[in-house]
Amino acid sequence: MSNPIPSLDSISLEFYRREARHFDADHFVSKHNGVGFLVTHGPLPQDDDPMKTQAVQLPSAYETISGGTLEERAKETYPPGSVVFEIPLEQLKRKSQMNILPVGRGANLPITVAHGKISKFHGYFVYNSAGEFTYVDDSSTNGSEINGQKVPNSRKTPIESGASITLAGSFTFTYYSAEDLHAMLNLF
Repeated sequence: MSNPIPSLDSISLEFYRREARHFDADHFVSKHNGVGFLVTHGPLPQDDDPMKTQAVQLPSAYETISGGTLEERAKETYPPGSVVFEIPLEQLKRKSQMNILPVGRGANLPITVAHGKISKFHGYFVYNSAGEFTYVDDSSTNGSEINGQKVPNSRKTPIESGASITLAGSFTFTYYSAEDLHAMLNLF
């Protein structure tokens, strides 16, 4: 039986920004071979009551930022406090049974977002042997969106590098390949 994926550490986006400035794209990609990245749009929330999910009705959190320089748009999308989760894609692909990466409010999950609008087990990411990265909303109370489109419950939805994943209309990640993260970080 496979061991579950351990809790993932959130690492400052600034750490990766310094690394991207220090290494060229080939070195950065080589160093992070077999890894995908989820970048938060701001700091991880700290909820006062992590035990209860709050139902909400919110408009889509996905917005296209227009105007300004690339540097201004990057800083607006990823303000100070934004963090990065390294997703061990190759490790997920090798697991025969436990090839999912859960996300939710539960403190025991690999990716924990402590916010009352997010369900304890909100959804999960899957990376299969064919190299496809997908997201599944696990019938969460407040739903999920990918690039502003509602994710149907319990259905695998493909994710490409650059896709925005919004949980409960209130918290957004963007998924990046190593190549695309390096390019994005060199914008600011």
